[in-house]
Amino acid sequence: MKKRKKELKTWKKVSEFYEVPLNIIKGVLDKQSINFYYLKKILEKEKISLEKVIKEIKCKNSRKRIKVVWRMTKELARFLGYLISEGSSLKSSNQIRFPCSSKEMIKDFVKISRKLFNVKAKVLKYKRNCYDVIIYSKALQKYLEIVFGFYKGINAENKKVPYQILTSSNIVVSNFLSSLIDGDGYISKDKICLEYTTKSRELANSI
Repeated sequence: MKKRKKELKTWKKVSEFYEVPLNIIKGVLDKQSINFYYLKKILEKEKISLEKVIKEIKCKNSRKRIKVVWRMTKELARFLGYLISEGSSLKSSNQIRFPCSSKEMIKDFVKISRKLFNVKAKVLKYKRNCYDVIIYSKALQKYLEIVFGFYKGINAENKKVPYQILTSSNIVVSNFLSSLIDGDGYISKDKICLEYTTKSRELANSI
């Protein structure tokens, strides 16, 4: 950042270059914490890999850190598929919810949550043969919003396939589709085919 200052002469111009408020730049110089969104913008402008710099994130006034994942993997693709099919990120709290009746899917979701992000997912039974899997993590909510567009309060009509999935290998895409269809898909009785239903036109077109 100081090298950029020498080039642009003033911190105001540095702020404009990064498209980050000047007070945020000054905060970094004073060794204050920085919002993940702004840090991502600065690193991208400098063409610095996020993976090399950011290993963990946490939210202000919280000691809980989560691991962050930058490379798309089979496990991450399945995790996103579960969330986009049946999951939600609550606007009113720091909860990520995944209601599900399949014990196999719940086991996979819980395992991936721990392996990728080092967070514990709680499994709560709220009616017969139906469970609510909850992750309490504001940091994970922020990560999912900034990196994949899965924002707090997102509804079924606005869900979409993350662009990282669309540009991934066939094995990654197949894992995403597998968990997506496990959530909202079914086998047609009239035809020998899989059907998937969604309120989101963008999601349907992407699939």
